[in-house]
Amino acid sequence: MPRHQTLRATLDWSYERLLPQEQVALRRLAIFDCCFDEHSARGVLSDPDVDIHDVLDLLTSLAAKSLLNSHALGTGSRFQLLETTRAYALEKLHASGESTVSERRRAKVGLSTAPEV
Repeated sequence: MPRHQTLRATLDWSYERLLPQEQVALRRLAIFDCCFDEHSARGVLSDPDVDIHDVLDLLTSLAAKSLLNSHALGTGSRFQLLETTRAYALEKLHASGESTVSERRRAKVGLSTAPEV
């Protein structure tokens, strides 16, 4: 459908303008099918490609670019991808070959695995 092509083009445009670390973060965060906090994000993102100290900055940057929703909750924040953005990022995650590793990391932080695309 034309509107789906337009949405994909918009997401492609946004994704291509992200820094490499932001692209990695967006892909890996797609593993969450609901809200998540900074601690959970650190568990999925932290590795040689993403420094643990950069996670909050990455979350804030993706939220500022409207690719991630942020909700203040007490002393922290909860984050969530819109379903269309999540579906797009899951495609990118599977294409990157990182999905199995991301699912294992998510399991380590005590959360179930995300559904397949």
